[in-house]
Amino acid sequence: MSNEIDSPERNSKLRVVFLGSPLTYTTWWLILTILVIVICGIVLWKSSRINFEWLQRVAPTVRPDGWGQLFGLYLFTIVGMHLIIHPVLLGVRHLFGLPSKKREIVWGPTLVSICESILYPTSLLFGAPEFIGVWLAIKVAGAWNLWQRDHEGRARFQNLLVRNALSILLSLVAFGTMKAGFMAPLSC
Repeated sequence: MSNEIDSPERNSKLRVVFLGSPLTYTTWWLILTILVIVICGIVLWKSSRINFEWLQRVAPTVRPDGWGQLFGLYLFTIVGMHLIIHPVLLGVRHLFGLPSKKREIVWGPTLVSICESILYPTSLLFGAPEFIGVWLAIKVAGAWNLWQRDHEGRARFQNLLVRNALSILLSLVAFGTMKAGFMAPLSC
């Protein structure tokens, strides 16, 4: 006796194909999340009248009228980093000969990546770039045994290095944009 939920006929009716690959429940949530982040970013970007006086005491170098745009830029940075880094890493995985198996847990790495896309520019904004080095040391130390075992482990380590190099580079671009557009000139 077969379960109706697990039958291929039932699952084939639920499949939606987008750009040649099926969209799963997780993919739909990811697309919805990206759309919400982009819409919030646009709203914040357009609203220059938001006043964050309490943040002005923490970060006095940000112009008082630039907080909405700054938060909008953060949201754009999250989405932009994912839209740039993900396809690049698919190509890097192919170049390194890593298997393209489907991850069972996608939210863990996604949340770490979102945190990095917020933390890296923020550490640069607050003048503490050494935080990025500490964060990378923690990430590398966490899976050191895996990376020393075989060719696939070393390829995964190199993939991590490429991903973090791109993340740091895009964070520098975001920080440069923040500094040029939203930072008040320092008075001597």
